[in-house]
Amino acid sequence: MGFQQMKKKVFHCGRSTRALKSDIFTLEYPIFALDGKAKDSPLHYEHNGITIEVTVKGNSEGIGPATIKDKEILMFCLTEMMSKNVFVKEKMYKASFTIYDFLKSVGRGVSGANYKQVFDGLKRLSHTYVLTNHLFNGRRNYKSFSLIDKYEVSETLGYSTITITLGSWLTRQATDSTKKILTLRSNYLTLTRPFERRVYELCRKFCGSKKTFDIGIDNFRKRMTPNTPLREFTRLIKAICDGKKGLLLNYKISLDGKLLKICNTPPANENAHEKNILKLTDGPQKAVSNIIAFPYAKVVKGCG
Repeated sequence: MGFQQMKKKVFHCGRSTRALKSDIFTLEYPIFALDGKAKDSPLHYEHNGITIEVTVKGNSEGIGPATIKDKEILMFCLTEMMSKNVFVKEKMYKASFTIYDFLKSVGRGVSGANYKQVFDGLKRLSHTYVLTNHLFNGRRNYKSFSLIDKYEVSETLGYSTITITLGSWLTRQATDSTKKILTLRSNYLTLTRPFERRVYELCRKFCGSKKTFDIGIDNFRKRMTPNTPLREFTRLIKAICDGKKGLLLNYKISLDGKLLKICNTPPANENAHEKNILKLTDGPQKAVSNIIAFPYAKVVKGCG
């Protein structure tokens, strides 16, 4: 497949019930804001030689940085594209989907307000830039990159279709020889509170399938919300420990002095359906039937 021909094709992501996948980089570090109330002021993170700065550029509408809810767009595309192994087999990094299919797949409503949330999320993703010295697939480039390279919106037969060009920071993790992509629990999206969702993500990254894992509460805070004072952050963690008995899906958290203790407690009644979903999403399938010719002539929205 020639370069020009490759540019004219995208991978179409249909409606799906697969458990979502996430890259390790955004699981481990505070790339996404927890809500849309975050200001445009830069977020700084530094720990063990890794430095990260998250900023918003060229945003005249004041919609702020990309949020953890906006991340669902990236995870949806990543999950579907990895299920067909198109990153490796086809060397393709464009994904398309109808907003309706995306909203249905992630369990949201399909009202005008929900559509607007997707459009605003795309703006935030394209205007949020990360400057880091983190190593991606053996390469360390200290430069700024946006969370998505470009997006386009088209109207076809009454459906709003989004086409996204994924950034190399994400595709490099998907094609790395070592595992840089993790599958989340199939009920991850039931965590509707951003703070709880982010706690789960860090548990998934650090505890994973291990029985237990301990991490300093201040280290955990820096990886979640580095701008939140430690006392306030500890209060929020205690609220989960008290109100939900520390349970976040298959993980249970507790505080022991300055340590946050994570315990992996998969439900005793976990059924075969849950295991089949995780098995399905962890292995690439051979058929690549979702690749379609790029049908859109007019770019309505985009940010290069």
